[in-house]
Amino acid sequence: MGTVAQVGLVFLALGLLGILGGLVSFVFCLGGVPMVVVGVVLILVDALSEPTRSYPAYPPPWAAYPGYPAYPQAAHVGPFCPNCGGVATWIPPYNRWYCYACRRYLPVEIPSPGPPLPPRA
Repeated sequence: MGTVAQVGLVFLALGLLGILGGLVSFVFCLGGVPMVVVGVVLILVDALSEPTRSYPAYPPPWAAYPGYPAYPQAAHVGPFCPNCGGVATWIPPYNRWYCYACRRYLPVEIPSPGPPLPPRA
């Protein structure tokens, strides 16, 4: 909040006191209303004149480190779909490879993945 807004708050407070003083005498009320108006205008002028930032005040923490390595891709075990090139999934109950992208089984000639790996300890 700038200095102009602080002056506006002073005018606003004095104007409100003047309006409340209008309960005693109408003359105080006549001086209080313009002071409230001036106070509100000063606060609005200060709020609208402050520069707005379209960028963050500080760069994000990762901006200082542009050379992060890419995550390694998981090795794909098994064939790719000959129709769309998507990843095929082995379906044990049917002993076939299946492409979820095409919603089709791969040809029977494609071999099975072999015996399952033993569980890790």
